[in-house]
Amino acid sequence: MANNHKNSMVIDEKGVRYFDEDGYELKNPDDIKEWNRKNLERDKQKSLKEQTLYDYKLSRWGQEVVKILQEKGEMKNVDIIAELRNRGCNTSATHIRAFFKSNDGMRFYKEELVGNQGYWSLRNNQRS
Repeated sequence: MANNHKNSMVIDEKGVRYFDEDGYELKNPDDIKEWNRKNLERDKQKSLKEQTLYDYKLSRWGQEVVKILQEKGEMKNVDIIAELRNRGCNTSATHIRAFFKSNDGMRFYKEELVGNQGYWSLRNNQRS
């Protein structure tokens, strides 16, 4: 039976209980082991992604471009610029390149951004 515990471990009067992403209780030990493995891998990937971002000092709006791509995945350049404007960026820029002009910004642009015919994404973006 589904409940409001999604992807969590709960300790209550019934003991330790595990719930998958859909909120269903896992009772089979192999399922619980697999759930733990997936969560550890997800945490590791998140940590590695965050560590990569700390390797670069990006401008405020460069950081916002990264947040947008993390949230939404691959996007058209024009849509990224529109989203930046929606978030308060008062710019006449027409390309995201304008937000990556520092040495670290240019390095990030070359190493971590992937351009694909007007669409942009992060090299290692695995949205959870």
